[in-house]
Amino acid sequence: MVNETTWHRDPAEQTTFTWNATNEGIEINHNNGNPSYTIPWNIFHAVYVQAKIIGNNNGGQVVAGLSQNAPPAGSVGEWVNTQNFNINPGTLTSRHLSFLGPIYGRMGFIQRNLHGNTIIWHIV
Repeated sequence: MVNETTWHRDPAEQTTFTWNATNEGIEINHNNGNPSYTIPWNIFHAVYVQAKIIGNNNGGQVVAGLSQNAPPAGSVGEWVNTQNFNINPGTLTSRHLSFLGPIYGRMGFIQRNLHGNTIIWHIV
């Protein structure tokens, strides 16, 4: 398991979690009593590809859009919320990007930038 911290703009609001790559996908454990869940590889890949598509139109910059209820228009989070991706258990939402961002970062696919209150992913 890899120890990770979310990329919240306020360090006091960052959450620690662990993740592990399995045959099925990325298993995430919040370490707070909530059940772990697995994001299948095809979904993990689809989210990254969509971030690259958005980034290609914006100089490599992508608004993450982590809000559960109202991610900004054009963000990866807005797109995720329209996809009805099944994960085990549940459905992937824009909120899950709080955990996927640092994993993509650890893997060297993106870097985090801040613009005011907005978390920006920079495609590497």
